[in-house]
Amino acid sequence: MGPVRGNSREPHPPRVWAVVLGLAVLNAACGDEAGRAKGAETVAEAVPPVAEPSKEPSAQEQRDGYKASAPEQDGERRVRYGRALADGTQEVALTELLSAPKKYADSTVRTSGVVARVCKAMGCWMELRAAGNADSDTGATLRAPMAGHAFFLPQDAVGKPATIEGPVRLAPLTDAQKAHYRAEGMQAVDQIASIDAEAVVIGAP
Repeated sequence: MGPVRGNSREPHPPRVWAVVLGLAVLNAACGDEAGRAKGAETVAEAVPPVAEPSKEPSAQEQRDGYKASAPEQDGERRVRYGRALADGTQEVALTELLSAPKKYADSTVRTSGVVARVCKAMGCWMELRAAGNADSDTGATLRAPMAGHAFFLPQDAVGKPATIEGPVRLAPLTDAQKAHYRAEGMQAVDQIASIDAEAVVIGAP
């Protein structure tokens, strides 16, 4: 009788072990790659986006008539600063405002004239003279600060027709205010009346 063989199997040949080892290395590499990708996503979620800094107007932009919303062309020869002229606003002649300002105290009115002067520092106020008064140095003018410094007028507005709209204010200037405005080129410092200009349209209608 021949020898009895057992049930034990022969060990795997070297080629099989090489395949198994290669698959193990490949799985490990894929796992590392997925882990790195997940880690990158976590970092991206943790870091908030950087906001771009807001652009503040330069001094030159302010002197040239900068405002929060840029001046708008209103017709071929007109430029609007501030809000639009409102429908139904009471229109009052500039000469009437200058002669009887108390009659219109705290009322919102619209008036027209010619720009006599503009603040030399920033354009934050203007003086308006009646259209028939050609001499801006001697004629009476109305002081009109830009309401809330919300916008500024350019120097080239001087000598051009203008329509303004806003509430009439009656308040004498203090000596300190007069000195400040005179330094900026204002002459209408003794007038008690002024208009807080909320809307200004420069140019012929």
